[in-house]
Amino acid sequence: MAALSLDLNTREYANDDLPLKPWQRIATSLFATGMPIHDISPQVNQPIAEISSWLTSTRAAALINDLLRENTDRIDDLLEAAAVDSLLTLMRIRDTSPNDAHRIAASREILSKTLPGVKARDSKRANELLSTLAPEDEIAKLRAITAAV
Repeated sequence: MAALSLDLNTREYANDDLPLKPWQRIATSLFATGMPIHDISPQVNQPIAEISSWLTSTRAAALINDLLRENTDRIDDLLEAAAVDSLLTLMRIRDTSPNDAHRIAASREILSKTLPGVKARDSKRANELLSTLAPEDEIAKLRAITAAV
């Protein structure tokens, strides 16, 4: 995970006369980058309950909001990079998978990511087709769709 930059000890917050402990600074930064609490726990050597208690405090919430607000550009860059990585992965699956169903699913996903209206139209069309079927036929059709994916 990329580190977000903000000196958490220089901020003034209401009712906060104690400086942050090192594990609190690290946990706050990691949580702001999207890391789950159970993954943060071994990194800061603190119990999950202690980290959860800290991260749900008003002081931690204010720090996390500051981190996110001050690093919006960096977060946007990370999200764009993740989107590019996922698109490249889908293209690799589409081009190299020996399974036709996987290639078709990857192609559909690429279309839905690059042309957002495509997925909505496909979902609407599928729902319209299913709603005209008898319940037993609808269940069979849904099972076939799930098995193909």
